[in-house]
Amino acid sequence: AWTQRVAGRPEVVWRVGEDAIELQADRFSDRDEVELVVAAYAEKYGEDLEAIFGRPATVDDFSLIYRLTPRG
Repeated sequence: AWTQRVAGRPEVVWRVGEDAIELQADRFSDRDEVELVVAAYAEKYGEDLEAIFGRPATVDDFSLIYRLTPRG
């Protein structure tokens, strides 16, 4: 649901404890970049992703990926 909300309002606030950081969420779809993100995600969550998809995750499983950059 987060990715769908951000699509409509890309100005986000990331809260960590007492800190709040204002960020801009920009969607990217460059396949090489997406492959890097998916590889890192699969390395961290591999077994969980396989349980979700019933197989190893692929680039095609990730259509909404955002780059978060500081605003201002």
